[in-house]
Amino acid sequence: MIAWAFLALLVLLAGGVGLAATVLPRRDWFAAELAGLAMPFGTLAVSASWFLLSFLLRDAALRWAVTVLCLGLFALGLRRVVSLQIRVCGEIGWALGAIWLVQFAVVTWQSLGCPLASDGLFIWSFRAKLAFLDGGQVAQPYFGMPWQELHPTYPLCYPLVQTWIFSWLGQTHQGAVKLVCPLFFASGVGLLWTAVRRATGNARTAALASTLLFFVPWAMFKPGGAASGWADFPLAVAYLAALTLALESALPTAPDPPPFRTHPLFWSLALLPWTKQEGIVLAGTIVGALALRSWLERCRDWGSVALRLALLTAAPVTVVLLWRWYLAVNGAAPNRDFLPVTMQAFADHYERLAPVGILLCRDLLNVERWGLLWPFALLALWDIQRRHPRESTILALAIFAPLAIYTGSYIFSAWPSVVRHANSSLTRLLIPLAMPALIAIGLALPAGAGGCRNRT
Repeated sequence: MIAWAFLALLVLLAGGVGLAATVLPRRDWFAAELAGLAMPFGTLAVSASWFLLSFLLRDAALRWAVTVLCLGLFALGLRRVVSLQIRVCGEIGWALGAIWLVQFAVVTWQSLGCPLASDGLFIWSFRAKLAFLDGGQVAQPYFGMPWQELHPTYPLCYPLVQTWIFSWLGQTHQGAVKLVCPLFFASGVGLLWTAVRRATGNARTAALASTLLFFVPWAMFKPGGAASGWADFPLAVAYLAALTLALESALPTAPDPPPFRTHPLFWSLALLPWTKQEGIVLAGTIVGALALRSWLERCRDWGSVALRLALLTAAPVTVVLLWRWYLAVNGAAPNRDFLPVTMQAFADHYERLAPVGILLCRDLLNVERWGLLWPFALLALWDIQRRHPRESTILALAIFAPLAIYTGSYIFSAWPSVVRHANSSLTRLLIPLAMPALIAIGLALPAGAGGCRNRT
């Protein structure tokens, strides 16, 4: 039975590689970069096509239609890959390679050894089971359920990936869906390596930086982490993919971008709000960071810049509008965790900022949760300002803008206790922000010898 789960994931990865390769700019790419994009782009290809085709097909016909689409993407991407220079790093060293394998093994062991619980069971897997039992589409009565703890307005990217696995198994199986956890971890490692390697030009420094993800406790083995089976870590990997592509555009040697409708950053930004609601904030942050960088560099062709930013913004906005329309058509119960965002609500509850701010500071300095990630990230951002001015601007905004928005959002909390509300969710909101923090630390690491070789 487990072989079918592996086959489902193999098809998903094939679709991800195909989609990434199809939209790659014509330039040299790293093998780790392509591998890192395979998982987030594969989840986008499978979940989006499953959702759209489920209005026309059901059960086996739906599964095979998505399979054909993924394999078709892979065939298209394969033709593109042969014309690109895929660079394989050969000077990373056996020691760091062994560390990667050990980390992957530990995450796999923890993922398969811990059953789904809390949000992983009652929000994401629950909807996956409903979709599986209803022939592929989440049943309409689900959206009107009165239990707000189920969060019926959450998007369907992650649960539909689980439904995809269930459809190959012919039954629901918690252990099988946990197989995606180590794949997301490996994707995060590959993308971290890529981001640091492109900015520093040093393979060993990038490899060392990529091993640091494993040592962020809450991002690994706590609720919402890589081994939990929740959607927070997949959102973090989607954010990392978009950041990696955005940072590349900040490099002085960046090639002229292709039409943005085919640019991988366009698809990464669309994936963020499709994975989780707070992805809207993260997508907006990246677009804002690119706009700020253009303004700081006093770009002369503002018409072209504005057009590109508008096209990038169109990706997440389209996803949000279509999802909101779908929820309205199905009569989804509104989210009751927050009050309407009005000036009156702000005036009535602005004093909540103080306790939430204190809670945030305690959380960031909690060594058991984050190690020394956040103090080191602050030092790193200060250190890389001169050596990597473009990257430091984007990374700083990628951390602090969402942090400010998330903290301010609790002003509008509808919970009787705002501290309890923040305690239940604030730490998990920080998991995606750990990715730009790790990139900043990687850029601040001392440079060592390293290089890559081309391999066609």
